[in-house]
Amino acid sequence: IYLSSSIKSIGKWAFAQCKSLESITLPASLEKLGENAVDDNGNHSYTYNEADEENDASYSYKWYNSPFSGCTSLKSFKIASSNTTFMTIDGVLYSKSGKLLYEFPKGKGPSFVMPDGVKYTNDYVFTNCINLTTLTLSDDLQLGYGAFGTNDYLETLNIGKSLTAYQNKNNVG
Repeated sequence: IYLSSSIKSIGKWAFAQCKSLESITLPASLEKLGENAVDDNGNHSYTYNEADEENDASYSYKWYNSPFSGCTSLKSFKIASSNTTFMTIDGVLYSKSGKLLYEFPKGKGPSFVMPDGVKYTNDYVFTNCINLTTLTLSDDLQLGYGAFGTNDYLETLNIGKSLTAYQNKNNVG
């Protein structure tokens, strides 16, 4: 899929459950992807509030909602090098600085070695990665909320020097 060069934002679940989507070329104009993402410094744009959980039936959806959730054939992202917000390395989507692993293609595998310098991952980044069996994380990494979610396929996990998981009041990432 190639998207129009005028698109600046792709909303949550825009391509969700597109099980035959194998590759997508994102436009150079793209500035925002999904909702409630982690920023380049590991800060979440949504802060836990107990009242929200008690009063909002959709509370569990307040975290990062990927436009590519359930795209289990997706093996790569492509984006123009002129994009000022995102970049790709070997089909994986990162923030332009490379400090944040933004989206991991759900069909990519069987192994992945996270590049040095990646300090944060987005929420649910490795959830439902059906072909990923071996994962090596970078040093001094902070995982986003639910980073592994439902991943029954991962067999080997190599952890760098330091690993922390995003936490809220009731759950560990």
